[in-house]
Amino acid sequence: MTGKLQPTQPFAPTIAPQQPADYRLAQQKLRHLFQHPRSAQAIGSEYLRSRPELIDAPTLINHLCQGCDQGVTSLTAMHDRELRNWLDQRQKQDFAQGKTVRVQGWVLSQTEVELYALLALT
Repeated sequence: MTGKLQPTQPFAPTIAPQQPADYRLAQQKLRHLFQHPRSAQAIGSEYLRSRPELIDAPTLINHLCQGCDQGVTSLTAMHDRELRNWLDQRQKQDFAQGKTVRVQGWVLSQTEVELYALLALT
């Protein structure tokens, strides 16, 4: 032994693997934010027709969670008020950065349209 500490494994970030249950919980939490989701579902369906690669809930949730420290786990840990505030901030950032989508004559933030697409899948 030379007196130097030798790492036994390379350093890796400790983000928990995402489980199907995490995605189901995230989808339920996001769906719960809407009292009357039909209009949002219609817009989401239209958006999905133009973006077939976003056809499943985990893919959409991963898009929504971009920038979250713990991915979907960050989203599932939020209470409703925190989740609403986080989504509101994401929408404002999208508009400030020009991340908008036009669907059925509406100009929507990327976050908002992906949330509507997620509703359309339910």
